[in-house]
Amino acid sequence: MKKLSFAVIAALILLLSLNSCEEDSKIYEVQIINECYMDVLNTGLPFSKIQIDEVRFNDEVVVSNLAAPMGDGSSYRTSSDFFTVESGIDYEVTVEFTTYYYDTENFMWETEGIQDEYIAGTETWTNDEEYSTFAMKFTTGGLFNAYRPEFETFYIE
Repeated sequence: MKKLSFAVIAALILLLSLNSCEEDSKIYEVQIINECYMDVLNTGLPFSKIQIDEVRFNDEVVVSNLAAPMGDGSSYRTSSDFFTVESGIDYEVTVEFTTYYYDTENFMWETEGIQDEYIAGTETWTNDEEYSTFAMKFTTGGLFNAYRPEFETFYIE
C-alpha cells in the first residue's frame, strides 16, 4: 500500500511541476500589407499587379479582398485591418490571389485577371517577442517567381 501511495504522490508532483512550467500564450496584432506591383525594369511602365483575394492562417480566413496597389506613384501599397494571432502556433499561410497585367496597346489594366492559390509558407510567434504589433508584407517574387506573392514579417513600433 505504501508503494502505491508513494507512486500516486510522485505522479501528482510530476504533473504539477509540468503544469507550472507551462507559459500562457501571448496575443499579437498583425496587419497584411500588399505591395505586389511590378513595372518594366523600373521604367515606371506598369507590368503587373496582384490583388490578394484571401489570406488564410491554418484554414482560417484572416484577410479578404485586399486591393492591388495602384502603382501610379500615389499608392504602391494597400493594407488590411489588424487581426490577432497567438504565440506558439505554427500558422500555415495560404494565399488566394488574382494577377492583372497591363495592356500596353490600350494603356489600361486587363479587366480579367488570372486567379491562383498556394501555400506561401509558415509563420510562428513566440512568447518572448519584443513587440506586440507586426506586419506581413507581400511583394511580387523575383524574376523567376514574379507571378505570385512572397511575404516577409517584421515588427511595427
